[in-house]
Parts: sequence; structure tokens; C-alpha cells
Amino acid sequence: MDANIVVREATLEDRREIWEWWNDPVTRRMMKKNDVVPWEEHCAWFDGVLKDPGRILCVGFVDGEKAGNVRFDFQGEGVYEVSVNMNPQLRGRGYGPLLVGASIAYLNTVRPVTTLIAMMKKINPRSRKTFERNGFVVKEPTRDYPRMVGRFSPEEEWYSELIYGGKSDAGAFRAAASHAP
Repeated sequence: MDANIVVREATLEDRREIWEWWNDPVTRRMMKKNDVVPWEEHCAWFDGVLKDPGRILCVGFVDGEKAGNVRFDFQGEGVYEVSVNMNPQLRGRGYGPLLVGASIAYLNTVRPVTTLIAMMKKINPRSRKTFERNGFVVKEPTRDYPRMVGRFSPEEEWYSELIYGGKSDAGAFRAAASHAP
């Protein structure tokens, strides 16, 4: 893929598009929370994310068009949970792995990172491939990370955790991100 992904941290300018992407029916079906999010609720959440020093919300661009967002939530001692949401208009074009890789590379320039964790529904094989192409490995549920306990819905099947890490060398994250297909 010849696409070039440019990543920056989210600003208030991104709030409406991210809300629209979230409320896309396919997106909602793949998320932990499947309800339509009202605008006011989204604004409160979005503003909180921007102010929270434990979270980084990245927005990626392909040829000047917003391709999606990647959020990193601090879990403790260099560990972050990763959440991805693609622009529905650009879904299925192969930008997901590039967006995740570029976002990991960005995170690594602003925070010390040792481990990244992601979860996804088993009905979302594209998401799994996106993470695997960036060096994540599927692990069975360990429930080792306190913020994740109780977030699995019993009626839905989730890939436990996809783990990227175990390396203290930040260069390993940059290398994996730069080689994402």
C-alpha cells in the first residue's frame, strides 16, 4: 500500500466526526458499548479525553482525509489499552494497520511504552489482522489489568487480549510501526 498516514493528537475540531464515526451502525456493533451515543454525552466524554493526562487520542489522515482515530488509555507503568475507530467511508481499504502503526510510533515519542493491550469481538477479523500486522499476539484472558475486569460481555465472544510488548526498547515499537503493511 502506498498510502501515507499522518498522525496528530485530536483537537476539538475532530469531535463531530469522531462522534459520527462512533454512531455508525457497523462501528457500534463492534464496540463494547453498542448504543447510539447522544451528542451531549459524546461532548462530555471527548472533552474529558482531551483533558485527561492518562489518555492520548490520535487522529490519522490519508491524503488529507481523516482516516480514523486511535486512543491510548494509560493502565500503569508503561502499559496502555488501545482502541481504534476507522472512518466508515475509508473502512476496508487497508488503512487500519497503517493508522495503528503510525499512532504507536507517535505514542512512543511522547510516552514511555512497554506494553500495549487491545480487545475486540471475534466477529471483527479485520481488527485482529490490523493488530497482528503491528506485532500484537492473541493471548487468552488473564484479567491482569484492573480497568478491563468486567468489560467482557457474557453474551458476546471477545478475543481476550492482544498484547504488544514485553520489550523495554522503545525502538522496537517504532520499528514495528514503520513496517506495518
